[in-house]
Amino acid sequence: MFTSTEELIQEHRSLRKKIYIHRDSAGHQSAVTAMKTKHTEQLQTKLGEQHQHHVETTSRVIRTGYYIAKSNRPFTDHPNLIELLAVNGAHMGRMLHSNVTATDVAEHIALEMRKKLVKAITESKLVFSVLIDGSTSLSQKSCLIVYIRRCVDEWSEPTTVFLDLLELTSLTADVIVATLLDCLTGHGFSEGILADRFWGLATDGAPVMLGRHAGVYTQLKAQFPNLIGWHCLNHWCSVYMMLLRHVRMLTTSKYLFRNCTHCTVPLQEQAGSGNLCR
Repeated sequence: MFTSTEELIQEHRSLRKKIYIHRDSAGHQSAVTAMKTKHTEQLQTKLGEQHQHHVETTSRVIRTGYYIAKSNRPFTDHPNLIELLAVNGAHMGRMLHSNVTATDVAEHIALEMRKKLVKAITESKLVFSVLIDGSTSLSQKSCLIVYIRRCVDEWSEPTTVFLDLLELTSLTADVIVATLLDCLTGHGFSEGILADRFWGLATDGAPVMLGRHAGVYTQLKAQFPNLIGWHCLNHWCSVYMMLLRHVRMLTTSKYLFRNCTHCTVPLQEQAGSGNLCR
């Protein structure tokens, strides 16, 4: 209880002074800031910013790996390029800097690009062709290289892209046909798509590929009536160049043989004596 009005006024002044001092105090300012940011979801925003920063850093590393693969550079260049980008001011993080990571990155990008390519081909509803060729891996195993030639839309030019590299257990036509069909269906080309839009098959001139009775083309033609077989022009050019080399060698040998006295004189003597006819 206040005994007088003056004491009451003095107490009010003291309280107002405390409130004034408290208004400028650090604790009050922190409380005001907390009330203002109460409904701004600051924690979620900070987590989102950190996640975005992590995504941007990982994207820089992935783009570096893609550059190495596209430029046909060795994957051992990956750590050096990462170090160069860091020196130039780009934040590259602390992970995914090894050459093994660059290999995994390139493989992942290739798989995603192949999925996107197959999806575009299947959704475009345009015909496509398959180019196959046999090869041998570094481990001396027989392989089948598969390419796809297609148009993504009606206005683009046809392009040839690599699809897959398959290991063959045998070089017979049956094994090649089964391996090729498993590859196409495994990548998303259903039997209906193959029956309607698989119109071209280009191979080399090996009998196992273009044999009339049991070759790869003959067996595929029986399953897909619209299929047209084609002897690859690159192989035609290769065969032509080989034949041309042989012709040049024969022509050169004939010229040397005719103009070499060491050869013509003994032959004339043998012809005169009749020994060549024996």
